[in-house]
Amino acid sequence: MTAVPTETDAPDTHRPSAGSDSLTGWPSKAINQAAWALVGLGIVVRGLITISGSFYWDDFILQGRAARLNLDGDFLIRSHDGHLMPAAAAVSWLTERVAPLEFWLPALELLALQAACAVFGWLLIRRIFGIRTLSLVPLLLLLFSPLTLPSSVWWTAGLNALPMQLGMLGVTWGAWLLCRQQRERAGRWWILGSIVVALLFFEKSLLLGLWAALAVWVFSADGRPWAWLREQWRRRRWFWTGLAALAIVYVGAYLTVSDRAPQAPQQFGQTVSAFRIALFEAILPSMLGGPGGWQPIGWGAAFARPSALLILISLVAVSTLVVFGWRTATRARRGWTAAAVYIGVVISLMASTRLAAADAAGLMAGLRYLADAIVPLTLAVGLSLMPVAGDPESARMLGVRRWLASRPRVLIGGPAAAVIVAAILTMASISGFWAIWSSIAAEPWLANARETMSGSAEDGVILDQAAPEFVLGGLAHPYNDISWTLAPLPRQPGFGQVTDNPRFLQESGALVPGRIAGVDAEPGPASGCGWRLRQGRNVVPLASDVFEWEHRLEVVYRASAPTAATVALGTGRPTPVTFGSGDGRFVARVEGGGRSFTIDDVPAGAGICVSRGSVGTWYQIGPPAG
Repeated sequence: MTAVPTETDAPDTHRPSAGSDSLTGWPSKAINQAAWALVGLGIVVRGLITISGSFYWDDFILQGRAARLNLDGDFLIRSHDGHLMPAAAAVSWLTERVAPLEFWLPALELLALQAACAVFGWLLIRRIFGIRTLSLVPLLLLLFSPLTLPSSVWWTAGLNALPMQLGMLGVTWGAWLLCRQQRERAGRWWILGSIVVALLFFEKSLLLGLWAALAVWVFSADGRPWAWLREQWRRRRWFWTGLAALAIVYVGAYLTVSDRAPQAPQQFGQTVSAFRIALFEAILPSMLGGPGGWQPIGWGAAFARPSALLILISLVAVSTLVVFGWRTATRARRGWTAAAVYIGVVISLMASTRLAAADAAGLMAGLRYLADAIVPLTLAVGLSLMPVAGDPESARMLGVRRWLASRPRVLIGGPAAAVIVAAILTMASISGFWAIWSSIAAEPWLANARETMSGSAEDGVILDQAAPEFVLGGLAHPYNDISWTLAPLPRQPGFGQVTDNPRFLQESGALVPGRIAGVDAEPGPASGCGWRLRQGRNVVPLASDVFEWEHRLEVVYRASAPTAATVALGTGRPTPVTFGSGDGRFVARVEGGGRSFTIDDVPAGAGICVSRGSVGTWYQIGPPAG
C-alpha cells in the first residue's frame, strides 16, 4: 500500500493555514474554543434531561437482581431480555451497593459516559478533519442529534449504548491510525481494545468488527474494493482473522446463555415497515434535529413522530448532501456507502431477531436500537463537506469555496439560516422528549414506597405483590414483584408469602392495612367455631368458583397453641403457614383455582377453629394515604 501523507509529513498546500480557516477567516484557536463550548453545552443539555428522569422499567430489574444476588459468574453472564452485558451487570451491582434505589449515582454514571462520548467525539473529528469551521457541523450532529437521546438518558439503555458509542469512536480512531498515520500496532490495539470493552457492555458491539472494516476502507488510500481486499489480506490477514475468531467465540457464548431465541418476522411487510420507520421517521429527521414531535407511550417513554413535512424536508436535504458529497469527493462516496451498509445491517439484524416479538414502531421509532448509527452518519457528513487531514481539496470543492467566498451574503446567510432552523427543530425535539421523560410515573411511586415502608420496617413482613404496571409490567415476572423491585431499600418490613399483619402497597406507593375481598368460604358446621380442623387434610368449600390465577387467601381463626400447617387453593402448590395462639388471621399468596381451599398437615390436637375464609384481592380498610 502506498504511504498516505499525513498532516505532519506532507502538509496540503490547498488547506487553510494553521492559524485560520480560509472560508470564514476565523482563527483556529477560536474554532477550537467554540467546539469545546459546544461540547460543554451538549453535556449540560443531556445532563439536565438525565437528572430530570428517574429509574425506569429495566432499571428496577437491574437493581433488584443486584440486591438479592451475589456478584458471581452466574450474575454477570445472566441474560437480560436477550442481552449479554457482564460489565453493565457489574456496574449495576456496585451501584446498588453504594446507592440502593437512589438515582443520583446512575445519573452520574450516565453523565460520565455522555461526557466521554462528547469529548472523544471532538478529539476524533479534530484529528480526522483538522480544526476548521466545517468541523463544527459533524460535531453538532454528534452532540445534539435526538437520535441518541432516548438511549443516553435511560440508565439501562445507557449502560449498553454509550459504551458502544465510545467503542465505535475508538474503532474509528484505530482505523485512522492504521491508514493515515501508518501506526499499525497502535491502530490494531485501539480497534481490538475498543471492541472487547464494548462487548463487555453490549452484545450488539459485535457489529464494531464490521464498522472497523468499513472505517479502514473509508480511510485507505485505494478504496477500490478488490484491490483493498487484496491489500488487507496481504498486510492484516491475521488481525482480521483474529477479530473473526473473537466474534465466533462470542456468538457461541451468547447463544449458550441467552434467554431469547431469534424471532424472525412473520410477514415481509413487517420488515418493510421497519426499514421505512427507521429511515424516514427516525434517522433522516434526526439529522436535521428532528423528530420535532413525540408520541408518549406511557409512563415516561416516547416514540418519534415527525410530521410529513419534516420527513420530506429531511429527505430532500440529506439527499442533496449525499449527492453533493458523492459528486465532490471519492472518500465521501465511501463514507456514505459505509454508513448505508452499517445502518442496513443494524436494521436487518433487529428485524430478523426481534421483530416478531415487537412491532416495527416499538423497535425503530423508540430510536434506542438505532443510536449507534450516529458515528457512521457523522463521518459521512464530514466527508461530504471537507477533505480529511492530509488530503488535497477536490477541484469541485475548491470551486464551491471560491464561489462562496466571492458572495459573502450567501456565505453568511445560507449557513446561518440552516443553523437557526436546525437549532429550533433540535430545541423542539429535545424539549418535547424532556417533558415526557421528566414525568416518569415510577418516580413518585418509589418515593412514597421508600417513605411508607421505612416507617413500617418494624411491623412485620408484608405479603409479596406485583408492582404497578407503570413501574414494571407482568411480562417481567418475577422481577415485577415488589420483593424484587423494592429489595434494595435499606429500611423495609421485608417480604413473604404469608403475613399476619395484612397490608398492601397501593398504586400511589403507600402501604396501608387491608383485607381480602372476593369469594368467601361456606359457613362452617361447628356452632361458635365454624370449621374445626382435624388432623391431616381439611377441605373448606367456597361459595363459588374462582378462576386459575394468583390470589390472596385470608383465614380468620382461633387456635389453642401455635401450629404449623400448609394452605393451598384447589390443586395449587401448598404454602407453609403458622397459626398463632388465640384469635388471629393471616393472608397467604396462593396460586390455583376451583371451589375450595385446603388446610393440610394439621397435627393431632391442634385445636383450631376457622371462622372465616376468603379468596380474592386486596381492599383497603385503613385510612387513605396522606
